[in-house]
Amino acid sequence: MDVYGLGVAEPVVKPRFVAQENFERFPYVTETTSILENRTSALGRKWSLRDSTGFDYAPESDGPSRLQARVAHARGSSQEDLPGLMNPALKEHMPDPSVLTDMDKAAMRLASAVKHDEVILVFGDYDVDGATSTAIVQRYLASAKAKHVITHVPDRDNGYGFGDDNCAAAIAEKPGVIVLLDCGTQNHETIAKATGEGIDVIVVDHHQPSDTLPNALALVNPHRHDETEDGQKLRNLCTAGLAFMLAAAVNRDLRNAGFFSEGEAPNPSTLLDLVALGTVCDVMKLTGLNRSFVKLGLRRLERKENPGLCALARVSGVREGAGATALGFHLGPRINAGGRIGKARLGADLLASNDPDFCDQVADELNQLNADRRAIENQVLEEATSMVSDDDDIIVVGKEGWHHGVIGIVAGRLKETFNRPAIVIGIDENGIGKGSGRSISGVDLGKAIMDAVKSGHLVAGGGHVMACGLTIEPSKIDGLREHLNATLSAETAQAREQNSTQFDDFVYTSDLTPGFVNEIEQMGPYGQGWPKPRYILGPASIDRIHELKGGHVKFQIADDNGSIDAIAFRAADNGILEALQSGKKLLIAGQADINVWQGRTSMQFLVDDVMEAHPTS
Repeated sequence: MDVYGLGVAEPVVKPRFVAQENFERFPYVTETTSILENRTSALGRKWSLRDSTGFDYAPESDGPSRLQARVAHARGSSQEDLPGLMNPALKEHMPDPSVLTDMDKAAMRLASAVKHDEVILVFGDYDVDGATSTAIVQRYLASAKAKHVITHVPDRDNGYGFGDDNCAAAIAEKPGVIVLLDCGTQNHETIAKATGEGIDVIVVDHHQPSDTLPNALALVNPHRHDETEDGQKLRNLCTAGLAFMLAAAVNRDLRNAGFFSEGEAPNPSTLLDLVALGTVCDVMKLTGLNRSFVKLGLRRLERKENPGLCALARVSGVREGAGATALGFHLGPRINAGGRIGKARLGADLLASNDPDFCDQVADELNQLNADRRAIENQVLEEATSMVSDDDDIIVVGKEGWHHGVIGIVAGRLKETFNRPAIVIGIDENGIGKGSGRSISGVDLGKAIMDAVKSGHLVAGGGHVMACGLTIEPSKIDGLREHLNATLSAETAQAREQNSTQFDDFVYTSDLTPGFVNEIEQMGPYGQGWPKPRYILGPASIDRIHELKGGHVKFQIADDNGSIDAIAFRAADNGILEALQSGKKLLIAGQADINVWQGRTSMQFLVDDVMEAHPTS
C-alpha cells in the first residue's frame, strides 16, 4: 500500500550481466603483498589491495559475474546482496517519516498552512544540500497548490544560517510558518525572536546540535540527543533526504484530510532527482536509504522532468546515462558557484523553476560563475602551494584577498597533493581572517581547532573530524601554525604511516574492455561508503606523453598484453609527470573508463597515481 503518497513504484530494471570469467589470472596475484610492501607512490602514498579473504564465487544463470561478486565482497557485501544493491527499492529502505522526532508536528503544521492559504517562508543554506532541499520543499508545495510561498537563500556574505539580518528579513515578510533547511539547529536566539513574533518555525537539518535545542515548533534532525532509536538510524541522511521525507509526510496528511481531488495528489517521487544531487554533493554514504535515493534519483534524472537539471546538464556537457560522478563533479560545482562567488539563490531558483527559458538563462550564468570560480581557485591554489613548507606536518597558509568562497576547495587540494591536513585563510578588507581546513584520515582537525579557540589562538572555530572553519586575527596565523604542528605532528605522522590508498586488484590492459566497464557501472552508484573500483596496471612502459592545458597529461600505457590510452589530471603539479618521464617501468593505478569524443568511443585509463615497478619485475 502506498502509505506515503509516493505514487507509482519505480520499475525494477533487471541488470544485464557480461561474463568476465578470466579476471583472476594475473601472474603474481599471490605476490601482491610483497610487491606493494614498504613503498610509496609518486603522490607519497602507500598502496594496498582490498581484502579478498574468504571470497567465494558461485556462478548463477543470469546472476552476477565473478568481477561483480568480488567487488561486492571487497566492500563487505556478499554475492547474495547484489540484487538489492543494484536495484534498491525505496519501500524496503524508507521508514515511516513519523519515526523522526517532531516530523508529525512539522507535517501537520505545513499541511495546515497549505489548507488555509498561509504565507510559508522557505529558508535554505547556500550550498548544494541547501539548494536542493529548498527546491524540494518549494516544488512540493507548488504541486500541492500552496498559494503563498516565499523562498530565501542568503548570500555567503550574510553569514551561514538564520542569523540576525536573515531573521529580520524573514520576519518582515510576515509569514505564518518559516521552514529552515540545512541550518537552524544552532540558531537559538533568532528562532526565539521569530517565535516571539507569533511565527511557527520548523527546522529540518542534519548538523550536530549543542547541549540545548532551539525552541522551534518542530526540529527534525536525526542527530538531536533525544532522537528515537529508529530515528537515529537516519543520521546518514543529508537535509535533501530529510526534506523528501517531510514532503512525503505532508502529502500523506493532505491526502488523509481529503484535500486533493481524485487523481490530483502530488507524487513526491518526482523529487528524487534533487534528493540524489544533494546526497551525492554532501558526500553522504551511499548505503541503505541513501543508495535507494541516488539510484532512483538517477533514473528520474534520465527522464528529464526537471528543466533546471536539464539546463545544468547541457552547460556541463553531461551526457545521458551519466552516474553519480556527474552529480558530484559537474552539476554540483555549478550550483555551488552561485553560493561561493555569486548570488546564492541562483541554484535553488534554477532547481525549483519549470520555465525552460529562465532555466537556460540561470544555467548559463552559473556556468560562467563556475568558470570564474575555477580561475580564482587556481590563482589561490598556485599562491598557497608556493607558501607550503616541507618542514610543516600541518599546512597553515593565509593571505590578504583570498576569496572566502574558494578557500575550502583549495584546502582540499593541498591536503590531496601533500597528504597532510591543510588550512587556508583568506584575510578580508576589514582585516579579519576566515579559514577553512581539510584533514586526512586519522587526524581530528575539528577538535584541534576547538582546542585552539580555548587556548586563544583563534577568535572562533569549529568543525568535525575531517573539516573545520575558523576566524582568526591575521597576526596570529604564524602562532596557529606553530601550535598545530606542535600538537598534531605525531598524530599526523602516525596517520600517514597507517593510511594507504586501496585498490581492488591488478589487471592487464587487455582486461579493460567495454564489458569490464559496463559490469562495474551496473554496480553503481559509487561514492562515500561504496567507492568505485580502482585497479593497478603494470609493470608497464609509458609512451606518447603529451602535456595538456591545466597540467593534465595524456599518454599511453603498454604491458605484455597490449596498450591503452591514459590521462592523469594535474599530473604536472604533483609528481606524476616526473615519474612518467623517468623512462622506468611503472605500476599505474586508476579506473577504467569509456571515453566518448565527437561521437567516437574508446577505452581509456583514468590515472590516480603511479609507482616505480618492483625492481625484480
